[in-house]
Amino acid sequence: MKESNIERASPVKHGVRNSEGGCGDRRKYGVLRKALWETILSLVSVAALFVPLHLAWADPGASAEEPGRPLKSYLVSLEYGWPAQFLSSQKYANFQAVTLLLSREWEYGSLLMPKKWGLVESLLVEFRLSKIWGQDIPLTLDEVSQENLVKAQNEGKSPTTDWDHYQVAVTPFYRLYYPLSGKTRLYAEIGAGFSWLNKPLVDNGTNWNFSMMAGLGVEREVYKIPFYMVLRAEHFSNGAQLWNKFGFDKANIGLETAVLGVGIRFR
Repeated sequence: MKESNIERASPVKHGVRNSEGGCGDRRKYGVLRKALWETILSLVSVAALFVPLHLAWADPGASAEEPGRPLKSYLVSLEYGWPAQFLSSQKYANFQAVTLLLSREWEYGSLLMPKKWGLVESLLVEFRLSKIWGQDIPLTLDEVSQENLVKAQNEGKSPTTDWDHYQVAVTPFYRLYYPLSGKTRLYAEIGAGFSWLNKPLVDNGTNWNFSMMAGLGVEREVYKIPFYMVLRAEHFSNGAQLWNKFGFDKANIGLETAVLGVGIRFR
């Protein structure tokens, strides 16, 4: 990771995670619960990953209209993301993200919901390639190396960094459709998986991370071609706050983005 830049800022703002007392204890337990929840979701997503992948490789491509068989399709989309804060204790500012997505979807009709509700449930596997970039991104004191921390403290400034990273990820999703008409339907989705960065975002960070996503979208058929638009909340983290309890000595990162995506479906 390139050497951190130095930006003037209030040291009080960047020292929140190191506060002591009752508030610090509550924050510590809150972070621990969040990290545990991330870990559980990611482990579940790993198990869910192998089911649709097995279907994709083993399916000979039978007709999607065949009774008892899921309706299969490919989805291609492009997303743009900007800084947000949902679960993390810090909002990372001054960065952008663009993601190209290729997904495989199996629509099963009814899986968990009663058929009489008229909802359509599906499983997806999403393959992602992201570009994350930005300048002068403020960091907390525990996200920089000792060398850069001492340098910042000696100059009476707070540490920042620049990002120019690539990320690949695999994320299984559960999606629920609500048909409005024969050509339009709304949907909600949730997913969790794994991602890999070409280099850590913070000093002593990790290349690998867990990821969690949730979104709301609308799909509309235009000239017999289904297009869709989705608004997502995306979070990825290495869960270091949890693993540190077991001797895992890595800095925590909890990057979050609000995302707008557009895509097209191929059957």
